[in-house]
Amino acid sequence: MTKFSRENPSPVYLDLLNQYDLLHKKEQDKIIQFPGRSLYPFIGLIKVLIDSYKASNILDYGAGKGLQYKSIRPKLYRGRIFKSIKHYWGIDITCYDPGYKKFSNFPKNKFDGVISTDVLEHCPKDDMDWILNEMFTKSKKFIFCNIASYPAKTILPNGKNAHITVESSKWWEKKIKKISKTYPKIDYFFIIKKQKKESGQLISNQIITDKIPTITILPENLISAYFVLIKQKIKSFF
Repeated sequence: MTKFSRENPSPVYLDLLNQYDLLHKKEQDKIIQFPGRSLYPFIGLIKVLIDSYKASNILDYGAGKGLQYKSIRPKLYRGRIFKSIKHYWGIDITCYDPGYKKFSNFPKNKFDGVISTDVLEHCPKDDMDWILNEMFTKSKKFIFCNIASYPAKTILPNGKNAHITVESSKWWEKKIKKISKTYPKIDYFFIIKKQKKESGQLISNQIITDKIPTITILPENLISAYFVLIKQKIKSFF
């Protein structure tokens, strides 16, 4: 069996790069493809990890268009509103996505943390080992990943479902534990979800003890953000 790598990825991986390039260039029905919304449910959890590991920078591996870092204002439950995720996290963020030209250059340096949300299920099984190894190699302290174990709504231009690796949590656990043995100093947190709205199963070599803050997502536009807050207050009375 051929052992694939970044220098020698599988034919399926190369074809997927072309598929995602087509999606980014020709967006249908004015829908922005891969804006980065899959990060939203984990903003508070990632903040806990950033603080716990005293991280000063992270790599978002598979960041899509990176709009998650520009188009929203995180709000703490009954608390402060932040200008952006970067301001809330208080760190430097580097975006990488091989399917989006703007972020397709793979960074040479290492980062305190590597995060990846709704990405690995888009990758071919034959390339999974080198991709996971790459993520561990780029981290100095921790890795956080969310993985969907169900079909995607997005259909690629070739007619195939965007989630090409849909596997059970047991499959992922075996894969993750095997690769993580090479990186004993890196803590990892992988959440496997069978359904989009469930909490998912955590696969980790550590325990998260800190309370995870509840985050509300507000629009970047101040006026729009104000009206969202007003609607939330009105609903709270009923």
